[in-house]
Amino acid sequence: MDIPLSSLALAGAIAMFLPASYVFHVSRRIDVAEIGQPTVRQTYEIPEEVNLRYYVLALGGTLTVLLLMPLLVTPSGSMAMVEILSATLLLFTASYLGSRAMRLVTADASERAKRMLGEKRLYLTQSLRRRKGQFIPLLVILTLTLTTTTMMLIQSASLKNTISNEMGYAIGADLRIEAPDRPLNWTDVLESYDGVTTATPVISSLSAVGFDAFYVEGVDAQAYLSIGRFKESSFTSGTPEEVLTALDSTSNGIIISHFYATLWNVTVGATINVELGTEGGSHDTNFVVVGVMRSAPGFGMASTLDLAGVPFGAYLGFQAGRGGFALANIEYVSSVLGQSTTDTFLVGTTSLEDIEDLMSDLSTDEWTELYTMETLALGTDSVTGLFLSGMQGLTMISFLLCAAMGLTSIVLFLGSAVAEREPEYALFRAIGGTKRQVMSLVFGEFAGSVIAAVLVSLGLGLLFGYTMTLLTFGISSVWPILPKVFTYPFTVMFITIAFECVAMILACYFPARRAGNTNPAEVLRNL
Repeated sequence: MDIPLSSLALAGAIAMFLPASYVFHVSRRIDVAEIGQPTVRQTYEIPEEVNLRYYVLALGGTLTVLLLMPLLVTPSGSMAMVEILSATLLLFTASYLGSRAMRLVTADASERAKRMLGEKRLYLTQSLRRRKGQFIPLLVILTLTLTTTTMMLIQSASLKNTISNEMGYAIGADLRIEAPDRPLNWTDVLESYDGVTTATPVISSLSAVGFDAFYVEGVDAQAYLSIGRFKESSFTSGTPEEVLTALDSTSNGIIISHFYATLWNVTVGATINVELGTEGGSHDTNFVVVGVMRSAPGFGMASTLDLAGVPFGAYLGFQAGRGGFALANIEYVSSVLGQSTTDTFLVGTTSLEDIEDLMSDLSTDEWTELYTMETLALGTDSVTGLFLSGMQGLTMISFLLCAAMGLTSIVLFLGSAVAEREPEYALFRAIGGTKRQVMSLVFGEFAGSVIAAVLVSLGLGLLFGYTMTLLTFGISSVWPILPKVFTYPFTVMFITIAFECVAMILACYFPARRAGNTNPAEVLRNL
């Protein structure tokens, strides 16, 4: 899908408008307070007494809308862009509600941790409940940045593994060979090489049932069963073993698509008349339906009318065109067509390292194309490779920007909080508190807020990562014909989030040290 740059810029501006407006509003409030413009300041801020369940219910409703959105409305094309923008706004809403809820949870936890915190718990509890104007913006920004990092990691990993899965299914076997005018028994030559277990030629014939045109693909059923990369979703009438064994035992058997089985109102065991296309015209022949499928490795989606986008195999010419394809026995098809040569072979191997001699011999022929998972790399010269590289690049950019935003927010917001609360720290020092005690108190309070944001962002990141992966495929250059491979790279996520968490906690040390260095005599004299 070709998306104009102006549309992308507009989408980005809309997606960032609400978060940017919120940050600007909070920054303005801080700036007004710090430059000393006229304000009415209470000597004591009343602690917030709000029931936690209201925030939990609102957050649950937001996440429910997020999860149901791609299920109720299929993300495709422009609709996918609308849903991505909506999910971005839901991300901001969920971060805000999650921050409000976690602040109250942290306050309650501090109040109950008497043995661990001692009398510090009283200050921490009241501070968390009273300082909503200071902690909520910080928690929202930290939650947004950490959630975005987790979400992008899940998106990138899921996209990469899904495309790799599609690539292997499109090739169909360990090795796919396309060479013009090779005899059908060339498989004997291939199987004579070390590392080759079995091989099957493939014959294609443009055929029709009535006005419904499709390709009949002739294969060696037993060899295809051995080397094909089948999935659970490939066949609908049975397992690959059951269906292909039935095909092998029925000379004029045929496996048709689920779409045509429904359209023609036929089931397994029915006989259909197929007009096979030949070089000189066509030949009517009867086939017995032995199976029904949705897709097959090496050939793609069985019915092109079931496609909602461009599958990976279409970029390589592996996806059967017209109305799709059906599978039949190659011996029967070749005898009807009178065809003894073909240009496509699927080969099974013990490993690619074991067929180096075969690969070396075939690569000398300039008319022969070899396809494997290793040789068919997703380079930047392909549409899919560019899209995947773009997602991975955005993930790295997101990580760097989010880390920078998080650290900057800590320095700005907590620095402002320390400056505003200097009288409190001065009182602590005046009644006997040491510099170390004040610094420990403030550092614990700030670090606890960071840890709370990390916990919230991990949960939100998993949910948003799942949904945004679904939405990303709506604008992807590849429409997967197999179930999407949702990947949660927990090791990478743990290392990345742990690194950001440690960096942010260390950043809390500097405002805490500034609080510990408060001079009580100077501050109290200027009150």
